[in-house]
Amino acid sequence: MVEVLQKNGIPLCFEARAKGTAPSELLDAIGLGGTTRVLTAGLLPRANVPAVFGAINKALSYHKRGAGIAVTLPLTGVQNSILQLTAPADCAGPTAEKEEHTMNKVISTDKAPGAIGPYSQAIVANDILYTSGQIPIIPETGELVDGDIKAQAEQVCKNLGEILKEAHASFDSVIKTTCFLADMNDFAAFNEVYAKYFVSKPARSCVAVKTLPKNVLCEVELIASVGLIR
Repeated sequence: MVEVLQKNGIPLCFEARAKGTAPSELLDAIGLGGTTRVLTAGLLPRANVPAVFGAINKALSYHKRGAGIAVTLPLTGVQNSILQLTAPADCAGPTAEKEEHTMNKVISTDKAPGAIGPYSQAIVANDILYTSGQIPIIPETGELVDGDIKAQAEQVCKNLGEILKEAHASFDSVIKTTCFLADMNDFAAFNEVYAKYFVSKPARSCVAVKTLPKNVLCEVELIASVGLIR
């Protein structure tokens, strides 16, 4: 881990064996029970988090259960001053002016339907991902998927999954979803598909609306954390 961080220009890296106080049930749930644990820490600018986490995941396969976890914690004023003083010139944290422009990051992928209006597929702000609503469009063709509510819900979840992946997040890091149905009689069938993807059971609102874009049967938007790799 130290090598990965140093290759990405992260200053003040240190590593230590960690006993920890986490309940054994929690460690077992994430596949770290009964293993030797090593804590690695380093300071990095917020704007560098997606790239560094991507490098960690690529090198150490943290998306696999039991490989480990990576988290970010906000810095206090004193810690942030240390970061500014110790970071190399080419990876120093952004100035206040730059921070204002890099705080919100646009997420875009051609593996999900492109925006067809004055909006983005998703935005990351302060390590939180906010997606626009996804409807059952096949990104390769731009056409609606044929089929009933289950087929449409499946395509919607696939589209959301691609946006999560582009933001270095996953369905496990989803905090809340908002689901729109054209007919509440589809609720049970919609849930069958939804439950396959959102196994962590994030908070949710589900409402029936009069009409959805292109007269589809469902639309889903979500909020997720991008500060955690599992």
